[in-house]
Amino acid sequence: MAHRLAIVRSMSHENPNHVQACLPAQTGHAHPREFRSRGDFPPSGTDFPPVGAVVDHLRNAVGNLPSWVRIGPLMRRGNGTTLHGQTPGFLGSGHSSFAVDQSLLGKKVEIEALKNPAGLDGLRLTDRANLRKQFNSFSRELEDLGEAQRLAPHFERAVSLLASKRTKAAFDLSQEPEEIREAYGKTEFGQRCLLARRLAEAGVPMVNISYCHTPSGSWDTHSQNAQKMKDSLAPTLDQSAAALLTDLAQRGMLQDTLVVINAEFGRTPKINSNQGRDHWPFVYSLALAGAGIQGGAVYGKSDKSAAYPVENPRDPADMAATIYHLLGIHSDTRIYDNSQRPHSLVIGSPIEEILT
Repeated sequence: MAHRLAIVRSMSHENPNHVQACLPAQTGHAHPREFRSRGDFPPSGTDFPPVGAVVDHLRNAVGNLPSWVRIGPLMRRGNGTTLHGQTPGFLGSGHSSFAVDQSLLGKKVEIEALKNPAGLDGLRLTDRANLRKQFNSFSRELEDLGEAQRLAPHFERAVSLLASKRTKAAFDLSQEPEEIREAYGKTEFGQRCLLARRLAEAGVPMVNISYCHTPSGSWDTHSQNAQKMKDSLAPTLDQSAAALLTDLAQRGMLQDTLVVINAEFGRTPKINSNQGRDHWPFVYSLALAGAGIQGGAVYGKSDKSAAYPVENPRDPADMAATIYHLLGIHSDTRIYDNSQRPHSLVIGSPIEEILT
């Protein structure tokens, strides 16, 4: 797949903490430097929002489909702390991702998030929505509650989504031929990639796939790094990512679909006493393909120990700037928090050398 990929080999920052480093990886904005001494702490409503939440905020939904879907569980530390950059932050809960967090193996997979509550068919859902409108029209007190008003459009979208046959069809993996499902790999990650392609084809503008919590294990290889890479991690990623890129290209979708293989940092250049590799943010590689990306490009260079960049170091803010550029979102865009304070969306510079 190298002819389709652009590899950035000089990503670099200084924060080795999973929980905190995930925020700039997903948003392009890091916590203030003084936060580093805090270690692990949960995400908050003041965090900068990730790309998916921003897309949901800036662009209208396509029909009844959600604007931002997350496939797989939220990434968490072993101590249960959720990694930052996965929740909508100061844009508010109305811009959360539509979550598909379940097994996708098996011939007939029913998406639990699309199941109607017991006894609620499409007609009753519509009646319930109409009843809510009538109730709101007679309730001045409810109208005065700002949060209820902000969430009203999202309630309507939720009702439309649950009642939509088109939405349920987009999420229906059983419509895929068996050979396609086999090509992606009968693994949780493989089927997540296939579902992401179906959603992109249906018109969902932003899909996040998490690799974590699959039987293949974790990329946090503090022990037995080489063995885990050889036995499960690399083969699973190789098969599924290659199938996704090939499938998108064959369907004429790759020129319009950006694929980013992202991480919050890399691994130490030295092997530890457990034959593993530890956290290393000082140099690492990311890969991109598809819309606007120059296939076969290699950008940046590390030293002979793969410890530090020696050419063209780039910050996660630059990767976010590249993604927003390819999404057609202007670099001078500002978004506003709950206090109506403006924030610059893009603070880095696009990596022009990997663009067509």
